[in-house]
Amino acid sequence: MSSTVKSMVEELIALGIEREGSPVLAQRSEEIDFDMDDVLAIRARLVRTMESVLKIYDFTRGFGLAAPQIGISKRAFVFGEAPEHIEFVANPKVVWASPVTIEGYEGCLCNWEWRGKVLRPKEIELEFYDGLGKLQARRFSGEMARLVCHEIDHLDGTIYTDKLIPGSSIATEEYMQKKMTRSALR
Repeated sequence: MSSTVKSMVEELIALGIEREGSPVLAQRSEEIDFDMDDVLAIRARLVRTMESVLKIYDFTRGFGLAAPQIGISKRAFVFGEAPEHIEFVANPKVVWASPVTIEGYEGCLCNWEWRGKVLRPKEIELEFYDGLGKLQARRFSGEMARLVCHEIDHLDGTIYTDKLIPGSSIATEEYMQKKMTRSALR
């Protein structure tokens, strides 16, 4: 592992990001109860942690953080396409998924050193509750559908490495950075 990747892993651990193998990442999270749970505190902790992660790493295709990744076994996550626009999702339910799937590399804050190929629906329709407890419905496509599905997997106790395309191998962060640099130069 390069010193850069090792440093990043150490910074994520310092922020309270759970590492792959943590029991909270392997269990199905509990539904958010808007009457009993301190939803504002859960949301604030997720947003604060995501903002801290965004200061140390520049995501290129959107970002997300699920409550189990910071040790909270609740069905909630935050995500966004830009640091100034972080959205909160509670009790998400995929109500429709495109039968068309797309293959793509995924990474995770819980095992930062690795990337792997996963099939995801090209589009999904999601029902969820916002931070005020209001039911929302929204359609996601492409990389944002991938990201939302990845975060929902965390709520179900699944990590992307559990869904690798058969026969594909794990790539290191260094390999992916070099691959992206070569693609940008073409």
